[in-house]
Amino acid sequence: MMTTRLRAVAATALFVVAASACGVDEADASAGRTLVESSSTTSISTTPTTVGPMSATSMSSTSSSTTSTTTSSTTSTLPPVDATTWIADSAPTVIPVYDTAWQLFALATPEEANGYFAALADYGFSGAWAAVLHHEPATLADNFAGGGRMGEVNSDGYIALDEEYIQRVVDILDAAHANGMKVGVVPAWQNLYLPGGASDAGNAASDEVRGSINETNAWAFGRQIAEAIGSHPGVSMWVFGGDASSNNTEDNKAIWRLVANGIKSTGNEHRIAYHSPTAVHDQNNYAGEWWLDVAAPQTGHTQTSDAAQLQLEASRGAYGVPVWSGESRYFNIDFDWIPAAFRNPGVNEMRNDALAAEAAAVEGFVYGDAGRWRWCRPGGDLTPCSRDDIGASFGAAERAVVDVFRTP
Repeated sequence: MMTTRLRAVAATALFVVAASACGVDEADASAGRTLVESSSTTSISTTPTTVGPMSATSMSSTSSSTTSTTTSSTTSTLPPVDATTWIADSAPTVIPVYDTAWQLFALATPEEANGYFAALADYGFSGAWAAVLHHEPATLADNFAGGGRMGEVNSDGYIALDEEYIQRVVDILDAAHANGMKVGVVPAWQNLYLPGGASDAGNAASDEVRGSINETNAWAFGRQIAEAIGSHPGVSMWVFGGDASSNNTEDNKAIWRLVANGIKSTGNEHRIAYHSPTAVHDQNNYAGEWWLDVAAPQTGHTQTSDAAQLQLEASRGAYGVPVWSGESRYFNIDFDWIPAAFRNPGVNEMRNDALAAEAAAVEGFVYGDAGRWRWCRPGGDLTPCSRDDIGASFGAAERAVVDVFRTP
């Protein structure tokens, strides 16, 4: 059931992510920019609130005390969920085990999502990770399933999510909650929306929105994502990052600080994870970030379980926060860019990757199926799934992974 505040957001003609300044003086920083509704439009107000955007230079990446400088003008209606320890009542595991469904919000119908979350519960998962804005065909410039464009970059340079798409996200979160599951929400995929991202080069929709989250609009983007869905009981955590092989830069670390401050300015206290790139692209670059609650390294699709274990252990040593296995090999992945020796990993490989993560003492595990993360689009999967019967894509591999983390 959607909260009153969520209904108000969904009623807006366009969910406009309001402008916030970056690098402003102290007086300007005390005035947050809020959305106000009129009879026909959504406009931007500069009415002062108790929160304000923080400049990238004013935020320390090493001091946790930074979070105390942002106070709340709107508070969550629910107590915060500690995603590092929360496990679904139906899950038999000692740590949270999530599935990967990056393009779920954009490509699934609520009915399909309900079947998906029911299957997750049946197989012992605690939820899934999914992105509000992903790469093609789930970008801001694409149409969501059965609807229109997900949104746009407006004339002022701010992200405007279509209210019908926001409602779709809420409906899918409703399905998760109804099945006792939760979702780790990726606000936007780093390797497309932050500067320097290289995802889907040459794709028209991706090129339209490439690099569209920046120091000017990042605080507002984070704040308004949290205002829209942060108090939904189906949300367990925020997940930053995403395939940042080409843009794992210091400038983009500053942008994520702004997104984090925008989220926290609403009073939202969900844990924030960072889904890092693989080890060859500086996997531990976010160590010491003040907002980081969970490190979720991508060990990737082109190496052995032994190599993955060593990298997870290195991340545990570097970060000093709970480490999750954020992306190991996907079951039956079959893309051309994967070396032949690592294509089509099966049940044994899934089990071995889980055992490696267990040996590295991870505190959460995110499973991946080559078909489900793309919501059963053709290509890249030796055994394609069907959106009409998503439960049929679950089987021995999922059981093997859950068994590794099963409560003794």
